[in-house]
Amino acid sequence: MNSHNSSDWQHEHQRHPVWDDEVSVPPSLLSGVLNRLDLDQQQTRPAQRSKVLKNLSHPDWYVRAAAVQEVGGWGDPTFMKLLEQVAGDEHVSVRAAAIYALGRIKMDLSMPLLVQALHDPEWQVREKAVLALTEQGSQASLEFIQMALYDPDNTVREAASYALQRLEAEASTASLSSAVTLSLASEGSEEHAPLHQTIVKSSGWLAQKLFGFWPGWRRSQHIQGEHMKQQTPFIPEPHLLPRNVVRQPRPRRRAIMTGLVFAVVIVVVFAWVVLLQQRQLTGSETAHGGHPGSVATQVATRLPSPSPTPASNRKVSTVYTYDSPYRSVFSVAWSPDGKRIVMVDNTIKSWDATTGKNTITYANSPAGDVTAVAWSPDGRFIVGSGANAQLWDANSGQSLGVYTPQIQAGQTPSANDLIYDSSWSPDGSLIASAANGKAYGFSVQVWNPQTRQIVFSIPSNPVSYIRHVRWSPDGKYLAFDDDGKVLVYSVATHKLVSQNTGSVFAWSPDGEKIISADDNHGTMLIWQSTTGQTLSTLQYQDPSHGLVGATALIWSVDGRHIALAAGSLTEWDVVLGKKVAEYTGHIVGGGREITSLAWSPDGKMIVSADGGEGGQATAQVWTSV
Repeated sequence: MNSHNSSDWQHEHQRHPVWDDEVSVPPSLLSGVLNRLDLDQQQTRPAQRSKVLKNLSHPDWYVRAAAVQEVGGWGDPTFMKLLEQVAGDEHVSVRAAAIYALGRIKMDLSMPLLVQALHDPEWQVREKAVLALTEQGSQASLEFIQMALYDPDNTVREAASYALQRLEAEASTASLSSAVTLSLASEGSEEHAPLHQTIVKSSGWLAQKLFGFWPGWRRSQHIQGEHMKQQTPFIPEPHLLPRNVVRQPRPRRRAIMTGLVFAVVIVVVFAWVVLLQQRQLTGSETAHGGHPGSVATQVATRLPSPSPTPASNRKVSTVYTYDSPYRSVFSVAWSPDGKRIVMVDNTIKSWDATTGKNTITYANSPAGDVTAVAWSPDGRFIVGSGANAQLWDANSGQSLGVYTPQIQAGQTPSANDLIYDSSWSPDGSLIASAANGKAYGFSVQVWNPQTRQIVFSIPSNPVSYIRHVRWSPDGKYLAFDDDGKVLVYSVATHKLVSQNTGSVFAWSPDGEKIISADDNHGTMLIWQSTTGQTLSTLQYQDPSHGLVGATALIWSVDGRHIALAAGSLTEWDVVLGKKVAEYTGHIVGGGREITSLAWSPDGKMIVSADGGEGGQATAQVWTSV
């Protein structure tokens, strides 16, 4: 550092927009929805209904969709005309919610609109139309469901197949229940009437539960206030998976459904046999002064979830690939001007972003390996994270010094004490480092790159490693992951401002939102950065087929797209709420994964890196248009 002129550290402090007005957050729409979703056991008060109806014209689609589902839950035919109007909404999620809500009302007058929805350009709406027609349960709806078996989208066809088999199972159950009724009536056995009712209810309940999991696995818009789950979880079909990804074998869905139909029949027949045995037992016990027994409770098992395949409407292509001689490329980052890329495997190098040439190598200190790198906002410096934080001149590769985290009293640093990640403040005056280990204290340490002295620190969970730390675009907040949560702290007060579930995460370009990956549920949460309130949820994996933890997540510069690495590497449209592309250039699975992602400043390219067991690692630059 001594060889470097301190004037080089004087940056022009650019002012960032300050939002003086509080962000308007729509009020909670569905108080207590988790306790009564799809049951509607309580009546909504008039004042609440007025608010919900007003939200049907809210400018945000997720608020409109929440209101639609609330209205549908009322089951009131009075609002059918209103739902028919909303069914023409511009957003696919709102239209789909309206169609399904109309189906739940079960009015023949809504049939023409449900049939029309079978021809909607979006498969999500067509699928909901099939499920809505299933709720109708009439002969006319059955004929239209059969038409959906020829839909161009596989998910819609699966929904139609499910619907027909569900209706078939319900019909079979009803027939067998009638047989039980006729048998008992023929013998005038009034004493067994309560037992008969139990059997009929149990068989009907089983049929409903076995075939009622479709809306559940589809995760149809689960909303609490502004919390909304995407209608369809994403599980890529085998032909879309990256190479070498091992998928669990799935039973054929039609065979499963058929088996379940027979399961319902067997359960009812078994109940009938139990009834006959019980009648014999009753006769015996009655002769000896005993009491009749009871029928055992029946338990339904959950169906495997089908695997939808949302259409991709963006084309990806590889620009070039860097082949590392090592097993892992740990980190990649784009220079602020978009001209160069820096990466770290067992070395630290940068090259021309568009050609992969003109390499600069950065000298590593003897203190330890580097596993993460980041450019300064002005592009002049690079910070690397490892056993300590190292600084380099980006253009010459010259080392400018090392920051060693503050040591806890009575502790001696060991190999377990590491800096996992470092992030520059937007004005370049500070660096936040994720310091981990007993000696470093499991904290975010904010330090001055010019003096390499600590300014302040934010303590974390003493048993959980901090793997990612990011400044907000305006420099007012710091976000980092901690034991399955993403925490947001005020830089001014050093106090917790908000939090939500997540591992990897990214700020929106305007700093108002954060997106984080919930590894326990296979979802991405978009939430308000200053309140922690969830705005919407995207389902990217199906928990019933096993989950792969997310390893990288980035938000595009224009705020429209996000890229996620969780086994596969996918791109999502935030506005439409669906997957739009998948990049399959990396070999993942079998101990290998995507390790790092970075979007070019102009939003035209992405650089991604892989690493793990077996084979040599790569860093790949690709486009998605």
